[in-house]
Amino acid sequence: MTRYSGTDYELKDSYGGPATITTPTAAAVSMIAGLGPLIIPAFGMGGLGTLSKSWRLRLSGVATATATVPTWKMGVAKTTTSAAAFTAGFETATFTPAAVTGARWWADFEFTYRTLSQTNTGVVAVSGIVTGPALVPAPFSASIPASNGADTWTDWDIAQQYYLWPYLTLGAATAGNTVTVQTAKLYGEN
Repeated sequence: MTRYSGTDYELKDSYGGPATITTPTAAAVSMIAGLGPLIIPAFGMGGLGTLSKSWRLRLSGVATATATVPTWKMGVAKTTTSAAAFTAGFETATFTPAAVTGARWWADFEFTYRTLSQTNTGVVAVSGIVTGPALVPAPFSASIPASNGADTWTDWDIAQQYYLWPYLTLGAATAGNTVTVQTAKLYGEN
C-alpha cells in the first residue's frame, strides 16, 4: 500500500464463527443466516480514479451435496433493509457438484464504483469468483457474473447504506444439500 490517497485498506466486518447451516431451495437463500450484517455504509461508495472507493467481500465455507444433486448457483444480492428478503443478483452459471460431504469452497466478490451520480443512479460494477476443487467441477471455479452480460447495479445511491446477501440457489429443492459459511470478511478499499 502506498498510502498515496491518505486512506487505508480496512477490514470493516469479520465473522469467524460458522453461520447457521443453510438448506437451500429452488429460490435464492441467504448463506449468512446467524451472522451479523454485511453493510456497505452510506457514502462508503463513491469517487472515481485516484480517490475512488470500492469493496471486497470474501467468504469461505463447507458444503454437502447429496447423492441426488441438483444444479447449484452461488451469487450476491443487495438490499437497503436488514430483512433477508432479496431478489437474486449476480451469480455463477449453474454447476452440478459431485456427491460430497464437507467440501471446502471460497468466494470473492468485488464492488467498484463505475459512474458517479448525485442521485440514486450511480453505477457499481460487480465481479467475483467461487472456487473449490471438491465442490465446483473442473476447472474448479465459477465466475460472477456468469457471462459477459450485464455486470452492474445501475441504481446505487451513495447516500444509502446497502446490505449484501451472498446466496445459494438450487435447481430443485433436494433434501440433504447444505452450505455453511465459516468466515465472512468485508473490506473497504480507499
